[in-house]
Amino acid sequence: MIRAALTRPFGRQAFAPRRVLLVAAALVASILIALVLTVSPANALPFIPTPCQATTFMRDGMPLTTKVLNSSLLNQDVEAIDDFTGVPCHMGAFYDAPGSYSIVNSSVHGSTYRTPAPSTALPSLT
Repeated sequence: MIRAALTRPFGRQAFAPRRVLLVAAALVASILIALVLTVSPANALPFIPTPCQATTFMRDGMPLTTKVLNSSLLNQDVEAIDDFTGVPCHMGAFYDAPGSYSIVNSSVHGSTYRTPAPSTALPSLT
């Protein structure tokens, strides 16, 4: 009598666990495929907003800011702009802590600080 309440016409069960698992697996697979296809470069990471970071490096009476501070870069394209204010950082990358750092197959661009031109001409070598 209980079995009759759980069956549909023609003797099929109303709740088939295998079918539910297959539907759930298909849904998870389609979500994963959609996530993979939305990232254009194969190695791109999701965008995480980061500010320009203050450094201890002083030039022209002001502490300079940087986008990348004491970290290595691998296969990244870094725009040296504060993601919260839109203001460009003074430097793209700055290293002041001991360690082994590298920038490999990456681009760091958009910084604004330029060393002032020397006020006197260089002496000639002749």
